Amino acid sequence: MKENKQVTNKILIDLLNLANLTKAKCSNLLEKHKNSLDTYIYKFKGPVFPSSFSYFFLNSISTSLLPLFKSNKTKKKFEYFKEIDHSHQKNFFTILNKCKNLSIKDKLIMPCLEHHILALIKISNFDNIHDQDALIEEYIEIILPGYLEEISFLEEYQLTEDQSFSNFHVKRINDYKILVDTIRQFFPLLEILRKHYMKNFVAPHETFNLPVLNSNNKILFSKDFIKRNLNINKYNDLILMNVKEDNMEETFNKNDIALIIKFQNKVLPHSFKDGIYALHMNNKIIIRRLQFLELTKRTLVNIISDNKKYSDQKVPLEDLNLFGEVVWKCNSFKDIQFNKYTEETLDLFLPEEEIIIPKLLEKEIA
Repeated sequence: MKENKQVTNKILIDLLNLANLTKAKCSNLLEKHKNSLDTYIYKFKGPVFPSSFSYFFLNSISTSLLPLFKSNKTKKKFEYFKEIDHSHQKNFFTILNKCKNLSIKDKLIMPCLEHHILALIKISNFDNIHDQDALIEEYIEIILPGYLEEISFLEEYQLTEDQSFSNFHVKRINDYKILVDTIRQFFPLLEILRKHYMKNFVAPHETFNLPVLNSNNKILFSKDFIKRNLNINKYNDLILMNVKEDNMEETFNKNDIALIIKFQNKVLPHSFKDGIYALHMNNKIIIRRLQFLELTKRTLVNIISDNKKYSDQKVPLEDLNLFGEVVWKCNSFKDIQFNKYTEETLDLFLPEEEIIIPKLLEKEIA
């Protein structure tokens, strides 16, 4: 037990020394643990540190590396730290790496990420989750409950005439603002750690629901998939469409799903490249292959059905009502061998004895 205590203490002491951070400055950033640092350094005997303490302790290490924190200068009106750069990230991860032999991953990093992920889960139903700035504000509200409201209240109180505003209140506002700003700067570092150590966890703000044309259904997509594979960063212009005709057979079969980048407000690109597009025709949206034939005075568009039983047609570009460009598809493949064993959907809320084992599983058990 004594050895375990020594190793645990060494992690905290080494981190403070590597960050050139005093216990007093560290304690100021530990929120509800600000009076407990000595206890964790000299008396804590657990195998891992509590998630909340781990979070705020590593936040203090990160903050100590910021230029503003090092210089001890007060920023006018407490504007958000804007000096953060790659050197800050590099220095932070270098310090963590120097303590890897002290089981820092298990003792501090993973508990810290547990606290971080719990906050992300709590904001999963936040309406503006895909607005980065709004997301951070909501995240701070979870990490530091009531801080933003208290800052707003004290600032309003400070501006009210005939009210004495004590040095205590000034210091309180300053302390609150500093801690809020440190969390803003800590968030991107936590996201890097999360993606490194918890590759299989998909955060709520990393997904979005795509609407399906002429349907109330929505399908969950990964932002990373859209960005990496399709090089798309604007998600509001995307929509899905179920293919209901065979004009594009072989390229798009019936019941395939097409992903479309909508041309918003009928604002079309200055020039078009040949490709597959969605267009309005005969009071419905259809998918066709388009070839743009630039002539001397106008541009003709060849509307092509990949299914050769349908004839092509040419129209002037100005007569074409384009809806958007098709950039991806998901086919309607079904495993017939598997489907025949799943005639009924299991009700997982039935008592255990009433659940019928599918025939496919019965064969495996036999």
